Amino acid sequence: MYRAVVGEKDYRKAAWAVKNAGYATDPKYAEKLIGVIETNNLTKYDVNTKGVDLDLRIAIDAGHGNNTPGKRAPDDSMREFHFNSVVAKYVVEELRTYQGVLVEITHDPSGIRDIPLKERTDKANRWGADAFVSIHANAVGSAWSNANGIETYVYTSKPAGAVALATKVQAALIASTGLRDRGVKVANFHVLRETKMDAILVECGFMDNPAELALLKSDSYRRKCAQAIVSGLAKQFGLKKKSGVVAPTVPKEESSVDKNKPSAWAKKDWDEAVANGYFDGTRPQDNITREEMAVVVNRLRNNLLPLIYKK
Repeated sequence: MYRAVVGEKDYRKAAWAVKNAGYATDPKYAEKLIGVIETNNLTKYDVNTKGVDLDLRIAIDAGHGNNTPGKRAPDDSMREFHFNSVVAKYVVEELRTYQGVLVEITHDPSGIRDIPLKERTDKANRWGADAFVSIHANAVGSAWSNANGIETYVYTSKPAGAVALATKVQAALIASTGLRDRGVKVANFHVLRETKMDAILVECGFMDNPAELALLKSDSYRRKCAQAIVSGLAKQFGLKKKSGVVAPTVPKEESSVDKNKPSAWAKKDWDEAVANGYFDGTRPQDNITREEMAVVVNRLRNNLLPLIYKK
């Protein structure tokens, strides 16, 4: 906490550092202190402030790279970096609509190179970031699973500022997505241990769960996650939108998934079901309606009853 306050030229950063470190019991401490300073024009007593960077610096990290071994869905229909990098891009664009915020990324946006973890944290530390957010999609292993939900990590020492930020981001993610709340957890991850600022790592859903994988592939879900992360950051640091600025939008990407073909993990069962007449062979990846379900059930019944009576 002392590193964040002593010698700090920006009174706003110093006020929030004291609050986020847990030394102020009043939840509105930072806003009140900043208000007193600005109302009474106390900044006129500042010295040597010319040329001083007064902006909040936030480092955004999209975990891994496009070809990182193992970091993909079991059917390889999505690489983790596909999700991480798009959400990171949306977060950066949204943060730039706020006053007094500078943003830097620590990953290779092309995904060609999986930037080493030390290089990522060294960059954030050298830049003097005030917060570090690493964005990920989760997985239990290389096979399909029922694991589900969202979780956010901080370092094992539970830095007060990081815990406060993680709590806000986690709450925003759950409120926005409606997925299971797996809570704020601790881990000895390099990006949490070696960063010299409040650092969190978010896991936005399981890519080895077919239902959550479908969400992770969705542009609307990616935007929800990005907006939730920014919402948590804005609450943590008291950020305010720039006047008259509309958040930039990214053209919706064309999905690389052919919706007219079954996923690799379901192809055998799908082909067999179609061959047996249970489905008509169209729209394999669409949701099924109640009336369509009624048709499938009746087809099953009509096929099974003769077999039962034969026995």
